[in-house]
Amino acid sequence: MEAKHRHIALSLVLGAAGTWAVASHQVPAGPPLTLGATLGVLAGALALAAVLHRWVLPGTRSRLAMYSRSGRVFWLLGCTLLAWLLFRALPLTSPKPQAFGSLTLTATGKRNPQAVSAEVWVTGLSSADGREVPPDAWERTGDWELRERAWLSHQNQPATLRWQGWIPQPLTLEVVSHDYSGILEYEWNGERHEIDLYHPEGKRLRLELPRAANAPAPSHRVMRFIFHASHVAALATFLLVTGLWLASRQGERRAEPRPTFLREGPLYALPSLVSGVVWLLAVFPALMSPDSTDQWHQAISGGHMHDAHPLLHTLLIRWLSQVWTTPAVVATVQLLAFGALVGWGCVSLRQAGLSRTGAWLTALVLGLSPVNGTLINTIWKDIPFSLTVLALSILLFRAAELRDETSRRGFWVSVAVFSILTIHMRHNGAPVVLGTFMGLLLLERHRWKRVALLFVLVMSAALGSRKLLLRAYDVPPVESGITLIGYLGAHVAAGTELRDDERAILDDIHPLDDRWNYLCFTNVTTVFDGRFDMDAVRRYKDALPGLLIELTRRNYRPTLNHATCASSMLWKLSQGRDHLNGPAIWRRPTGELATIYESPVSPKPAPVLPDLSKRMLDLAAKTMEPDLAWFFWRPALPLYLALLACAVMCLRQRSWHPTAVLMPILLHTLALALLIPSPDVRYQYPVILVGQMFALAWLLLPRQQEVQDPPGTSTAS
Repeated sequence: MEAKHRHIALSLVLGAAGTWAVASHQVPAGPPLTLGATLGVLAGALALAAVLHRWVLPGTRSRLAMYSRSGRVFWLLGCTLLAWLLFRALPLTSPKPQAFGSLTLTATGKRNPQAVSAEVWVTGLSSADGREVPPDAWERTGDWELRERAWLSHQNQPATLRWQGWIPQPLTLEVVSHDYSGILEYEWNGERHEIDLYHPEGKRLRLELPRAANAPAPSHRVMRFIFHASHVAALATFLLVTGLWLASRQGERRAEPRPTFLREGPLYALPSLVSGVVWLLAVFPALMSPDSTDQWHQAISGGHMHDAHPLLHTLLIRWLSQVWTTPAVVATVQLLAFGALVGWGCVSLRQAGLSRTGAWLTALVLGLSPVNGTLINTIWKDIPFSLTVLALSILLFRAAELRDETSRRGFWVSVAVFSILTIHMRHNGAPVVLGTFMGLLLLERHRWKRVALLFVLVMSAALGSRKLLLRAYDVPPVESGITLIGYLGAHVAAGTELRDDERAILDDIHPLDDRWNYLCFTNVTTVFDGRFDMDAVRRYKDALPGLLIELTRRNYRPTLNHATCASSMLWKLSQGRDHLNGPAIWRRPTGELATIYESPVSPKPAPVLPDLSKRMLDLAAKTMEPDLAWFFWRPALPLYLALLACAVMCLRQRSWHPTAVLMPILLHTLALALLIPSPDVRYQYPVILVGQMFALAWLLLPRQQEVQDPPGTSTAS
């Protein structure tokens, strides 16, 4: 009986936590709940508790009982910790201190002798988070007219407007001040003020209305604790229930022949190809940023090439332009390669036991994502780099899930080719390749000599061929010192004490009088403000690492603060006021969306479907707004989903092998977190692709089972 009571109590507590986790975002903060809202919350809590008591908790308890005592503790503590981390990462706004405020505005009818009349225009009342009080929320006394959401008093004065309600801190009142304006009297929380609105030239006047000192509700700290506790409890319960179910599900035994790439691959590629073609027609000839137009000009002219854009990628663009002199040819090749990888990846998932439905869901996610539609049609080195990373992850998945895959010579040749291309496509490709071979060592411990030898050969071939290309085309290598500019700028801006020789170096690179125009999110404001000397970076490149170490030893805070701020795009889900650079789409001063950076060497935009182009660009711009960008564009979400899904797969298989698939993007992310120059989504595009390819599939894949393939079938792709 006692166990039954505990079970009921747990159901009620979790039901209340889950209900309040949802309801706290629907009810206004500050004022007490109405009777109807209170009854609604109680009814929801009881209903959810009944569902948990009857159907959810019994099954969860039986699955948890399959583990040892230490295993159960691991599940409970692990889910609670993950829930807390997710709560910190998710864009959930906790209740802010609220106060009851009362504002009375009086158009007195009095005016400055120079004023033409005694008009009073009240154009807005808004809170600190940008929410505006609607015009109909004012109580009016006297003669007021509503004109374009603004209240006007110009006759039959005095006249008053009154508003009261629960507010955050502070409020801002906006009124018009011009040569027709009179004298306004306003009373805020018992304090009365009078202001002459006359101004000969005309302007908008903003009046800050501070919250009273005794305004915060006494129960705010309690409500804030309940808000945090309810969300963590609800998230932990969801993770525990879902994780135990996913880890224990068996799946159906496969009775059909394993599919081949030629049979099913083109079908799974269709959503990505169709979507990509539509996007290409809408943004023809391609999406192009300043980096894109600069590299395009280098490729077309064949001169003045520099290694800031990896030389092999520039040469590939040049060779493709011989076939069709338009950026569309590059976008087309990228699109075809993307479709082939999607088809190959989905077929690999099917060969590992994923159902057709699961494979089609994965193909649709990849095909309909606005991130893929826009970036695949952008001329950036990051796109082929991301595709090679996806190819390496697919190879690791095949090695982990398909029998005898690593016994084929073609597998090792593919690993070598894609690894070399990865290093050539971006200067930070080495961590990805290192992660790939670490994954292979995890999967093929008995072949560690082969793995180590191939790694040495790949690195030698990649770095050697890169040096040969640079020498053949007389292109100097990119300056490595530029990666430290953000950290050095942080110390300059923070005022870290400098010796005379250190000051001379930093002032030579960029004058110190404006603190390097430092912005923690990006080094663009420093490097491209017209005062930065790249030649000085070349002269001091050997001294810069030691200089940064010495400055960090002297004052570690700027280094840590810069690393945390600059890398926030990688680990932080909510955008808030953070910067985020998405696709090469920006709004001109006229309000029109542009897709190609305008310069003397830029191709001209020529959308084949202009009407559709406007709609699709508007849709892409909408997804970049902070309320939606965290879901569509911020790389933290696919990274977290991939990690959680991989953890479920590891638990289901009782093996660490699935983690090998994520090794390339994990090392890539770690290296990027240390040296990221700006919050560009394209830098983390490999994480987005790998997350979209495997996160859902890992949750749907059944436990590995020893089953025989039907006669005559092959695991080859």
